[in-house]
Amino acid sequence: MQDVIPPRRQTRDRPAQPARPVISYGRPASPVVPARQARVISDVSIATPKPAVVPSVVPEAPAAPPVAAVPSAVRPPQPTAPAPAAPIVIAQPPVQTTSPPPQKPQEKTPKKTARKRRNLIKGRRWPLVGLAVVLLLLTGYVAYDTLMTNNRLRTEAEQPVQASATPTAAAEGTDETEVSTDMLSSYQVAAHLPRALYIDKLSIAARILPMGVNDLGAIQSPINVNDAGWYNGSVEPGETGAMFIDGHASGATRQGLFAYLDTLTVGDEIQVEKGDGERLTYRVLAVETKPLEGFDMKQALLPYGNALKGLNIMTCTGEWIDEKKTYDHRVVVYTEQVTE
Repeated sequence: MQDVIPPRRQTRDRPAQPARPVISYGRPASPVVPARQARVISDVSIATPKPAVVPSVVPEAPAAPPVAAVPSAVRPPQPTAPAPAAPIVIAQPPVQTTSPPPQKPQEKTPKKTARKRRNLIKGRRWPLVGLAVVLLLLTGYVAYDTLMTNNRLRTEAEQPVQASATPTAAAEGTDETEVSTDMLSSYQVAAHLPRALYIDKLSIAARILPMGVNDLGAIQSPINVNDAGWYNGSVEPGETGAMFIDGHASGATRQGLFAYLDTLTVGDEIQVEKGDGERLTYRVLAVETKPLEGFDMKQALLPYGNALKGLNIMTCTGEWIDEKKTYDHRVVVYTEQVTE
């Protein structure tokens, strides 16, 4: 095959253009045309035609005869460069201009949360332990102070008993010293024991001293005629049973605390104050006056009728018996505790 480049088509007003040079790559060269001159550059033959005078009207030139390739060194066929492929356009997504959403705080793992909780508990444990120790010490101190106070009160309460309680009945009622208000207010006993007796109708406000049994086998009476005596063999205030109190109606030269005890009537009220300041109210149920001979002391130590919690007060009345150093009658006031 020969590479033949036909001459361009001539126009009427334009001169004929020279034919394109024929470039041969490794093919035999065409025979040399006399009208043309050829120059060989390296292995490529370029034919340069002479310019021709073209008339004003030139017929279409016939096809040029085949040009014989000039023999040259055989070269291997060169690969034809492929036509450049059309660029592949990849549609890019639109670029988002909005700011990214705020990131959520990273959640703590259960292990970190548990460790933090344990550390928090440990941090709070020591203040609580310290507070518990302080409370324990404070409670111990209060308990110790209360115990010592109770022991002191019990000792003070026992001192009047030793002073007024004598094994001989001859000393009873021999002291006529007036008991002042200060002496009454300063008098102290244990919290559960009777401390003072109040009878508004008779204007009585007196100390209550604990009593036992004298040398005659009878219930003791106070040495001072202005004091009341609580028989410690009877019940305490507020307990089920009858609390028994006695006292003197007179002394050698003056009246005693219960000089007018027999004037009380049913419905009158009596109050007993305990060592802790609590006051218990009793209402009179009956007033009895009986002779000394054949007097039933056991009945005087029991509640009256159907009463459960009572207070019985006894004193002497009647005529003085010189040989017995007492009166010939007894007055007993029976009461019942009033529940509010």
